[in-house]
Order: sequence, then C-alpha cells, then structure tokens
Amino acid sequence: MARRDYEDDPAAPKPNSLVPSASVVVVDGASPVGAAAAHPSSASAA
Repeated sequence: MARRDYEDDPAAPKPNSLVPSASVVVVDGASPVGAAAAHPSSASAA
C-alpha cells in the first residue's frame, strides 16, 4: 500500500505514528546547488 500524505484535510484519518524528519540544503554562493561534485572541498584525496 502506498503512503498517502494529507495536508490540512479535516477528513483525513487519525495518524497511527509520527516520524520526525528534516532536510537541509547548504549553499555557499559560489556554486549552484548540485555542483558539489566539482567543488574542491569534495574532491577525493586519491
């Protein structure tokens, strides 16, 4: 069964569990998001 998210739905069923979560995007202004692989600080020490 697929998960279904309800947002501000008064007819939504009562939750059976609450799982906290968080997401973060950090940008330094010098490179666009997604270009971390080309950033010198992410280069491998090989």
